[in-house]
Amino acid sequence: MLQPNEPVIRLKAQQSPTPEQVQAACDSPVLAQLLLQRGLANVDDIHRFLQLDDYTPTGVEALPDWPKSLERLARAIDTQEPILIFGDFDVDGITGTTILYQCLKLQLGANVTYYIPHRHTEGHGLNTAALLKLVSSRQLKLVISTDTGITNYDEVHLLNSFGVDCIITDHHDLPESLPPALGILNPKLLDGEHPLYPLSGAGVAYKVCQALLAHYGKAELADELLDLAAIGTVVDMVPLVADNRHLVWQGLKRLGKNRRLGLKALLESAGTDMDAPITTTTLGFVIGPRLNAVGRISHASEAVELLITDSFEVAQTAAARLEQMNRQRKTMVEEAVVQATAHLTASGDLSVHKAAVVCSPAWNNGIVGLVASDLVGRFNRPAFVGTVEPEEGVIKFSARSIDGFDLHAALAPLADMFLRWGGHAGAAGFSIKQTDLAKVKEALFAVCDAKISPAQMRPVFYADMALCPDQINEGFLALQDMLEPTGMDNPSPVFVMSDVALSAARRMGSDEKHLQITVQGAQSGRYLKGVYWNWGADTPLPASSSSTPMAAMAFSVQRNTFNGKTTPQLMLKHLSANQSALPDTVPLPDIPLPAVPLPDVSASTKAAPLTRPSAPVGQVEPMAPMAPMAPAEPSDSVVTWIDHRQHPHSDGLFSQMMQACQAPSPPSRWAIYCQGSQHYLPFATLADWVWPGTDALAEAGWPEALPLELILWDLPPGPAQWQAVLAYARQAIEGAEGMPLTVHLVGGKYRHIPLVRPATTYLDGLWRLLMRCRSTRPNQPVPLGYLTHALATTPDVVWGGLACLERLDPLAGVLQVITETADVDDVGEAGEAGGAEAIRIVLPDGVAPVVFDETDSAMAALMRCPAWQQFNGALGQVHRFRQQMMTAPLSVLESVGAESHPASLCGPDAATAAVRFA
Repeated sequence: MLQPNEPVIRLKAQQSPTPEQVQAACDSPVLAQLLLQRGLANVDDIHRFLQLDDYTPTGVEALPDWPKSLERLARAIDTQEPILIFGDFDVDGITGTTILYQCLKLQLGANVTYYIPHRHTEGHGLNTAALLKLVSSRQLKLVISTDTGITNYDEVHLLNSFGVDCIITDHHDLPESLPPALGILNPKLLDGEHPLYPLSGAGVAYKVCQALLAHYGKAELADELLDLAAIGTVVDMVPLVADNRHLVWQGLKRLGKNRRLGLKALLESAGTDMDAPITTTTLGFVIGPRLNAVGRISHASEAVELLITDSFEVAQTAAARLEQMNRQRKTMVEEAVVQATAHLTASGDLSVHKAAVVCSPAWNNGIVGLVASDLVGRFNRPAFVGTVEPEEGVIKFSARSIDGFDLHAALAPLADMFLRWGGHAGAAGFSIKQTDLAKVKEALFAVCDAKISPAQMRPVFYADMALCPDQINEGFLALQDMLEPTGMDNPSPVFVMSDVALSAARRMGSDEKHLQITVQGAQSGRYLKGVYWNWGADTPLPASSSSTPMAAMAFSVQRNTFNGKTTPQLMLKHLSANQSALPDTVPLPDIPLPAVPLPDVSASTKAAPLTRPSAPVGQVEPMAPMAPMAPAEPSDSVVTWIDHRQHPHSDGLFSQMMQACQAPSPPSRWAIYCQGSQHYLPFATLADWVWPGTDALAEAGWPEALPLELILWDLPPGPAQWQAVLAYARQAIEGAEGMPLTVHLVGGKYRHIPLVRPATTYLDGLWRLLMRCRSTRPNQPVPLGYLTHALATTPDVVWGGLACLERLDPLAGVLQVITETADVDDVGEAGEAGGAEAIRIVLPDGVAPVVFDETDSAMAALMRCPAWQQFNGALGQVHRFRQQMMTAPLSVLESVGAESHPASLCGPDAATAAVRFA
């Protein structure tokens, strides 16, 4: 082959953000750098990007022809003139057609029908034969196009000759001569920096309908069209900036809370997790291909019918048909790619030319563009794929390009050889006479060979920054979420990683063409899983070894949810053992979570305001590196640690131990560290031995009689709480009068419940606990220590959760959370874990029920607030600490609590004793 298929990984310039930029980026240097790489350096621009709630979109009124277009549309609606919507057969045209039809017909009651041309027999644009038939049969008075029409000068002139007015809504580049339409609503008429300039066809249709509905006093109905506008915008791959990004953000919110029947049926037929949030990935890789498939295999009007139906049965039937056609489309593409690859290999063209040119009468015209895209990815050169139509003596080509090679500019000098052609830098299409194939093929080879350099034929991955395994965690995902929605011109970040070993690799998928890997950090030992789509069923598996570093990985990071547990997953773009494939990079320092201030309560209250914790969330001291550590110097008192964390039968073991403990003369003194509910204890309720207690016992504090056996059934939520456990063990040693202390490290609860659960679950738990306290202890403050113990979490999580509750509808503006100083007698010694602080909530009666569902609009709005990022980040700290507690060597766990903690956490005047782990 002419050029090896070895990619180039280029690290983007690592700019240093200013303090002002960091502050605007939620106090995150990493987020500030990612924004700089997206051209967002101005503080105001950063704020507008991150705070989409504050973004002010631009209306269609900015387009010069809107006033006369509005007047003509309103007249047609009011007088019931026959209107035709003329769309296109791609997803942008399908959604644009549906938006206009739903608005004009279903919301405003206009006399309107729609028409979408057939991909294979009519092609793009206004079609003369179709227009003549429709004007005659439907007595049309007005035609409005969507996602098409801007180049149809002759067709619009024909409509005018029949007395039919035409309004063009389109977003494609302007021709030299604009069609003589009554109104042209195309954002390309505006300056290139205008916020409407990058709109898609569906985006233009939405803006038109939004203004039209406002004209009729029905502005609120425009929200019902947002989902369609988002789909068209994402799938058409227009820049996701300015109004486009805001429009998609609004559409995703709409999809999260109110999915139309057709889309719900489509997602179900695709096997999508219906509880998972809808993202731009869902739009681009689940919904988009299925809507596109119907236009490639059958007729796009079937997709419009799916999107507008209010019948469950119709939606189910149509969705099943689209799913079947999408599978058929996949099979057709795969077969064509195999045939094209075999032909190109046999011909030897790839060995001498910098283009792939291939055609066949067996290939459907609707898939040749997809085949061309696949060939570009395989062979790293422009691909020209054609379908032969022998009866017409014509070959219709679809072309796709590589970075840096402008197809439109390259084909322009060859225009005389084409019957019809068009396109842009990355994609093009043209038709030729079948008898001209040989000379056209040679001309394509000549222009590509002359203009493409060898360097252009190597795929390039532009990485935003280098990461190490320990940096990829819940806090990192929270930062990455702030870039959403992502897409064209606002892509998901790409990262590189080195100093990792490939510990496992296996094939996946029914055809085994995908790859799943597990990598391990060379320094930290942390494992991460990754997926490489389309690795190739015939591509050898990479050699896995726990000691062999992979020199180059380029990847993005996504959430992977399985059995209710969400973890980061690497989506690999490149995997190589070639040292030269990785750019020179320096690993970044630990990524801090965004630290944002908690709000003050209403100024009307005279109680102490709600304040943030002394240390910013996300800045909790991390656990020591997972490396062996020398034992501390031995002392006269010895504590023996027994590790049960990986014991498969620990439940039964401790049941037997507790039976002995309950005997009339127990063999020893015991204490059990157990937070939250006792539901997960595998033995009887042991109130006399539980420390520091369950909900009812949390205020009992530390046992006065120091134990000789300490069972750590639960895992402490953070380093401070772990240090308190060790300090208590030291107290026990001092009071044991030379008798040894045995500590059992179990973590038993976390064999029965997941370590990581959705943040909404924790917020719901906090709210339920507060409501229970409000009913059982009316008008009394709730000790902070009680809340942290009952919820088995840290003060940071409680503070963050309270801030979220104050912002969540219907509590926003109604709920007040204030802090007070509780009486020592009321708090008891449980205040040791949270100081003497106590929480009092002020909430009037009659507040609507609170919904903790991510698909609910109020919760979706909360999850975009900085307070949610803080809460989620604090939970991430707890999750990570407990995950390490379940796996870290005992010597490492000792190092976390090697220094004595303040007396407020360890008990009064707790002496520090040397602890040796046996």
